[in-house]
Amino acid sequence: LVSDISGVSLPWERAVVQHYPVTFHLLVNSFCNENQLLVENIKLDYCDNHGYRIKDQELLEKWRGFHRSQAHYRIISTDEAMEQEHL
Repeated sequence: LVSDISGVSLPWERAVVQHYPVTFHLLVNSFCNENQLLVENIKLDYCDNHGYRIKDQELLEKWRGFHRSQAHYRIISTDEAMEQEHL
């Protein structure tokens, strides 16, 4: 693995995946705007694999499709992630 910021080789233990250039927070806001939702009104269920997931199955499928089509990622070091202002 290589950091997309510094180009430094990273061991698994020091690498993280980050939504980039659009942050996860901005993806959620965009999804909510597109679907005329308030994030605080979206009901969640606990999920062993993911922490939480959207309770409404139809809305969950919409989110999955939106995320799949809009999200992009980069690999960075844990140190680089801690330096990010928006985290």
